[in-house]
Amino acid sequence: METKIDSRIIGIIAVMGIMMVVAAIFMNWIAVDDAYLGYSGLQIGDLVDGGDYDDWQQNVPLIVFILGIIMLILEIISLIMPDMSKKIEAIMPSLTFIFGIVIIILCALFACWDLFDEHTVLLVTTDPCDAGAGCWTALVGAVICVICNLGQVIATVKKKEA
Repeated sequence: METKIDSRIIGIIAVMGIMMVVAAIFMNWIAVDDAYLGYSGLQIGDLVDGGDYDDWQQNVPLIVFILGIIMLILEIISLIMPDMSKKIEAIMPSLTFIFGIVIIILCALFACWDLFDEHTVLLVTTDPCDAGAGCWTALVGAVICVICNLGQVIATVKKKEA
């Protein structure tokens, strides 16, 4: 018995993953170990403003947020208007798939960011800051979106061949 999943259900699951990516900007991206403090994606600039912390990773939450908004718009358009031209129908899931891969890479790089330039030996560091829930939420949302869009891209290719 063959089970067939509707592409709209996959699209809705992808939208939920993208909404996780977008909502992550408001969560803690940097968690401080010694207190119940954290810095959301909007506050990281305040933490590293001035001083010697001019690393590019401080912009990752904003980049992830912007990519998430673009992905959300593309996915909603493909859900609302399923009868688009064949080229656009093939491009939109591919773009959201690529943006999802970029977000996964950015979140992984952010999680490895050594904020205060502490030295890491055998994955042990004295850095009092870790990646917070916002980074991990965006990563999980991007993985969900990539998996769903991979299914949509495969379905589009199969439809194109038929």
